[in-house]
Amino acid sequence: MKVYQVVERKPTKAYCKNTPKSKMGVSDLASCKSRGLVARDGDKSHKVGKKRIKVGNRKIKGARYGGPLPDYS
Repeated sequence: MKVYQVVERKPTKAYCKNTPKSKMGVSDLASCKSRGLVARDGDKSHKVGKKRIKVGNRKIKGARYGGPLPDYS
């Protein structure tokens, strides 16, 4: 087992709120979006409940953190 597989680090809430998207690392940004702390971008739409909505410019949690967006992994 590799060390990076054992250590799972996620950015703090303060880091997500105070750091601009352009200064964050890719993994940190993805984690902040999934936790619902940073607004998502793009025109991607997902089925939330019975309706399909566009998630761009919204703070929506992913399924791993108790939100409505599906987990595709």
